Amino acid sequence: MIAKLNAKIRAAAGDDLARKLAGGAFAALIIKTASAGLAFLMFVLLARAMTAVEYGRFASGFSLALFLALAATMGQPKLVLRFLSRYLGA
Repeated sequence: MIAKLNAKIRAAAGDDLARKLAGGAFAALIIKTASAGLAFLMFVLLARAMTAVEYGRFASGFSLALFLALAATMGQPKLVLRFLSRYLGA
């Protein structure tokens, strides 16, 4: 199985589209990793600048805002991914 995968990777290595996709995926990985690190740094700095009660209120409000933002989409991104191909085909 690994030999088949290696053969497919070698075959795709010459493909320009595969190279562009791999480059885009690598860029997305770096952006996601950097944003996670910066978000962690933000929370550390806020925790040091605030008292425990202030930070607890901030963290609770931030968590509530994230939950409400996710709930407000009402599943629309998943719905689009599920039915977009059907509508484009018609």
